[in-house]
Amino acid sequence: MKVFLVFAVCMLFNNILAHVTLTYPPARHYEFDFLDDVSTLEPCGMRSGNEGPITTFSSGQMINVTWFLSVAYAHKGGFKIELLDENGGVSSTLTDSDDENFVLIQNSAQEFLEVTLPAGYTCTKCTIRIIRQALEWNNNVGKNFWSCADISIQDNAACDCSDHGTCSADECSCEEYYHGNDCQYQDECTDDMDCGTSGKCLSIKASPAFRKQCFCAQGNHGDKCSQENPEGFTADIEEGIYYHRQLSPKMDMYWRILQASSEVEIALKVMGGSWAAVGWKPEGVTDECKNFPIDRDGYPDRDNDASKRKKRDTQHLHSMECSDMVIGFAVQENLHRIGDYYSRDLSTPHIDQWFGGTYSLTAAAAKQSDDTTFIKFRKPLYATERQDYNIENGLMEIVWARGQEIGEYHPEPEDYEVNKEFYQPDELKWHGKDPGQRGHTNINLHENPDDVRTGICKGEWKYPSTCEGLSCDYRVTWSYDDQSDDVTFEIMSRDAVDKWTGIGFSKDVLMPYTDAVIGWVASGSSVPEITDQWIDSTRTGGTVQDDTDDIRNKVGAMTDGVLTMSFTRKRDTGDPQDVAFHEDECVYFFYVTSGGAFDPSTNEISRHSATPIVSSQPICIGACDVSRAVVSSPHSMYLVGAILVILNNGWCF
Repeated sequence: MKVFLVFAVCMLFNNILAHVTLTYPPARHYEFDFLDDVSTLEPCGMRSGNEGPITTFSSGQMINVTWFLSVAYAHKGGFKIELLDENGGVSSTLTDSDDENFVLIQNSAQEFLEVTLPAGYTCTKCTIRIIRQALEWNNNVGKNFWSCADISIQDNAACDCSDHGTCSADECSCEEYYHGNDCQYQDECTDDMDCGTSGKCLSIKASPAFRKQCFCAQGNHGDKCSQENPEGFTADIEEGIYYHRQLSPKMDMYWRILQASSEVEIALKVMGGSWAAVGWKPEGVTDECKNFPIDRDGYPDRDNDASKRKKRDTQHLHSMECSDMVIGFAVQENLHRIGDYYSRDLSTPHIDQWFGGTYSLTAAAAKQSDDTTFIKFRKPLYATERQDYNIENGLMEIVWARGQEIGEYHPEPEDYEVNKEFYQPDELKWHGKDPGQRGHTNINLHENPDDVRTGICKGEWKYPSTCEGLSCDYRVTWSYDDQSDDVTFEIMSRDAVDKWTGIGFSKDVLMPYTDAVIGWVASGSSVPEITDQWIDSTRTGGTVQDDTDDIRNKVGAMTDGVLTMSFTRKRDTGDPQDVAFHEDECVYFFYVTSGGAFDPSTNEISRHSATPIVSSQPICIGACDVSRAVVSSPHSMYLVGAILVILNNGWCF
């Protein structure tokens, strides 16, 4: 179900959950785990290529098929494993089901099953396919996720040990770092000697494909802890030197621009002991970005007029798609593992090296203390490869997430689930559905969009912060009359022909239960349409008009593409769908720097063309009191506001 909201409460698909990719036999390259039968083509979503692995088996052989899941407990339905012939048609179903039915499981975390290849069947290049259902998708319409591995079946084939070992008497002797009866799984390390001078080789509670990994001490980072941190660089956060944004009640972000070294330094403070992630991409990135590292869906010659492509190309690019990311873990003894990642689509992100790139962090450290994880890293402002973006002087879309904690899963496992601790703190899996687990925002890391010039009884905010008058893209002023208890707002927005603009008010930085005022002037009309709106977290249709209209003195005009409007409201209207302003009950302001289109015949509005910005601090409104005036930050950097956009489900932020 796709829903477009005025303040973007959720975007793209609802309940996209069933990430799956085969680990043995190994899936076709690239091994994305978010290939489905709605947005990718049959039979696998990824075309068989010359570079992909081909695993050899004997006719009639029993094999233990394994796969990776990043999501459990949220699925409805089951799975099945099929053998496809050389033309992609179903030759046989290897699970105990027929072509129509799936194996219904009481363990949605299941990641392996023994199957037997058909006796007497041989092929030079055929395919094993797993299909995982997600019946909860789109109001229980359902969809299927698939992953395919190319294989060869021969009579009495000798073991090939996945090209990482030697076969003798039908048994494999594996090379260093590889294990499994066919040497099919690879560890990063075997002991601490593989992890530099101070790193540790730790076994994590993960699937067989991901077992031993290097975790670095504070002084090192990078591949096998091979890089040294700058002198004095630790995971400690000296809050006074950073700008700050609370991403959720359990996650805070701090940052500063290091002009001398042309780097950005970002720090995360996260409650809990699981992973944390932050990512970014500049405005204007289009769906064409998903042509990297391979043409979309693995089908470079697909029909440009195909219905699936047409449907996809009309969608707004998901915040997780084509995002540069950093994901970090901290474990015992202040050891850490921090990676430079890229997310092509809604699949689990991969490190840049997986896409042919390099690790580009210049410093990284993390630690745990008092059930809180601290992660800090530096990255160049200017990118040198496709997997990275410049940290531009302009709005960038920031995406963030935190891993699920044991016993705090979203959703919780049902009573019948065999594995009730699927999500472990030291492995990268789904963040869960709770809105406090993930979100995204717009931030300009080089500018101060929250340079509010205000006393408690009046204020101004503008974008860009250095603009003046009509040169601003967006400007809002407010003033309070303590005699009438009225607050008057004036809003100006450029490039607003046939677009709405507005402002929102919330008690926190999250979108649910946000009060909003939205307005526009239709072309050829001199009559403004200014509406009192409310965002209810229980709804999926966007803002709704208040049952009671509590705004007065509505004035609006359109002149040379510049929309201006003003309105008045009481500080406390008494309406539960209005957020009240008080000296001691300060609220966050949501600034709509670029609104969306509207239909003047129906007054229906579409989502904004740029994600609004929320003030970096709550704003108080009351009688004038110079001693309580808000003062701009004295630091040499710029504080940045942000609005969180709640996404739904999937390994999507």
